Amino acid sequence: MRLDITSFQEAIRAIGADAWVLYDFRGSNDLAWTMLSVSPDAHCTRRWMVVIPAQGHAVKIVHRMEQDPLSHLRLIDKTYASRQEWEDVVRETLAPYPTLAMEYSPNNAIPVVSKVDAGTVEHLRSLGHTIVSSGDITQRFVATLDQDQIAGAAVTGGQVRDAIFLGFKAIRDRILAGGTISEYEVQQVIMSEFARLDLETDTPPIVAIGPNAASPHYAPSMTRTGVIERDMVVVIDAWAKRDVPGAVFGDLTWVGYTGESVPSDVART
Repeated sequence: MRLDITSFQEAIRAIGADAWVLYDFRGSNDLAWTMLSVSPDAHCTRRWMVVIPAQGHAVKIVHRMEQDPLSHLRLIDKTYASRQEWEDVVRETLAPYPTLAMEYSPNNAIPVVSKVDAGTVEHLRSLGHTIVSSGDITQRFVATLDQDQIAGAAVTGGQVRDAIFLGFKAIRDRILAGGTISEYEVQQVIMSEFARLDLETDTPPIVAIGPNAASPHYAPSMTRTGVIERDMVVVIDAWAKRDVPGAVFGDLTWVGYTGESVPSDVART
């Protein structure tokens, strides 16, 4: 695989760094895995590092027994077998680059960027390097959407909305018929619609009433569910995406009321 090194280097120069160091130990840096297209099934038990300079050739440092996870990257190869060899090859490789960008956030201000452990930062600082955050680099390549993703998200968002509306319709139909319906039943209506539309989700939607609606991560189940009756506030929060690489989640939250008119105190909230 050929990385877009030129674009990476432009981003490195833009933040004033001399090199970008992507470091991982046993999956500690998911941003690095994403940036470098490391297979999610890769078996990584030892440290590895990819060094992309602002100018020049990129280098990968891997253990001699564990070269396969990064074998798809056509970079200069360096290997190590012991801790001392690791420290030596890291020192030698990074020597020309005083300022290093890493997945680090000063004072952990942005936790989703802070992937490199304090000990590794301390070690590189002890070698004389200044460590700066790679946040502006990673967001450029990980957190931006292409036109296909934007178009797909618009379609998926509409499908998720329609699935939520089916959930509210199930509530309306049951109550107008003089009955009740459980949070779990409504959730399953939405899940069935996701299946029909070939959408996938990591966890089922939230359907919540009363105190359950105040818990941001509540979700009903077969054994834990509230009963939806007349004159209740109902929160439905659902998210899903297409089952294709790079697909973006549609994530919507709607609030409904099961009475004929919304009370003023409910409307205010």
